[in-house]
Amino acid sequence: RLEEEMAKRLKGVEEEAKRKVEDVERDKRRVEEEARMKVEKSEEVEKKRAETEKRLDETLNILQKKESDLFSKIKEVNETNTLLIDVQKNLSDKEAVTKELRGGVKESIEEAATLKMKLTEAELRLSEMKGRSDELEA
Repeated sequence: RLEEEMAKRLKGVEEEAKRKVEDVERDKRRVEEEARMKVEKSEEVEKKRAETEKRLDETLNILQKKESDLFSKIKEVNETNTLLIDVQKNLSDKEAVTKELRGGVKESIEEAATLKMKLTEAELRLSEMKGRSDELEA
């Protein structure tokens, strides 16, 4: 009778041990799967971070080029403004106009045409630069 009791207990302990081993193995598989998923997610996050960093570098390069272009346009506008001021001074300077008229009507007409062409070109460039500047701001 004692042997039967001991055999039942032993069988119960063996079954409990078997269940615990199965539970541990199941938990082990679950933990391994979670670890694998975390590694995959970490790799994916690192890949996305690298892609984002690359896009940011490309964007920075584009912005630096646009900034450089903008400074060039500003320099051109300033030069054009200086030319316009010079043209305005020349046009308003009555003595210069009078001397040029005395120097010859033909020269005056040619210079006036040249100045008008320069003024038109300068105004056109200024208008284009303003348009480009507006585009860059947008």
